[in-house]
Amino acid sequence: MYSISGEDSGQNQKLNYLWTGSHDTTHRAPIAWETLCKPKTAGGLNIVNYERWNKAALIKLLWAIISKKDKLWIKWIHCHYIKKKDVATMETPKQASWLVKKLFVAREWWANNITKIQTCTKNGKFSIRKAYLHTTPQYPKVYWKTLVMVTGMLPKQKYILWMAMHRILATVDRLAKWGVQVDKSCTLCGRDIEETHDHLYFECSYSQCLWKGMLRWLEYQRTTGNWETKVQWLIANVNNRNPRKALLGVVFAAVVYNIWMERNERRFQ
Repeated sequence: MYSISGEDSGQNQKLNYLWTGSHDTTHRAPIAWETLCKPKTAGGLNIVNYERWNKAALIKLLWAIISKKDKLWIKWIHCHYIKKKDVATMETPKQASWLVKKLFVAREWWANNITKIQTCTKNGKFSIRKAYLHTTPQYPKVYWKTLVMVTGMLPKQKYILWMAMHRILATVDRLAKWGVQVDKSCTLCGRDIEETHDHLYFECSYSQCLWKGMLRWLEYQRTTGNWETKVQWLIANVNNRNPRKALLGVVFAAVVYNIWMERNERRFQ
């Protein structure tokens, strides 16, 4: 099924539901939809961008028209609108339906990417997926990509780790920006210090103790440090090809996840 309209509203609804569990309009989305659609190596979740997918679907329909495929609707368009004219250069038919006009609008992308479009066809068939990948920009890779792509992480733990790497977990300082008033002190260590990302990971004595315990269990001798120091060390030591080093990444994701879950339970329940 092709999506022709409503791309923006549909994406906004999905974004609202992802963060709040509701389709209602909200300003609490901590990260842009475009970032979510980026490849995982670029810090995204590789969610399909329906605006670009819609463009790729339109290109397939335009390709079928230009190729004069043996289909009734294509013959009808040629008979009523094109009439032996050059599809690439003719004016958009003023009396055409909204859908047909959309197909003619897609000619601009077709003309600018004709060499890429040729690679989207094989054995007389057009691949929307390949066309979609061709329209995807080349994003720079994030430095922590190896850490969130470790094999063996539970999906829920990988998701919380991904949010932590973006520093978008709803800590007290972020809740305050949204107008949510809660006790600012850390519920894990009990100190009268504002709960921020850096305090939670790993200035808090509770999270320090948990991480030290996991390192001793993995037989790593490592001094304490802040979030960035730990991330840099993990990036240098996590490796999917080495089971022990891959386990280090899995354990780190589990620690980040369980600290967050414990914090939520103490603060809200």
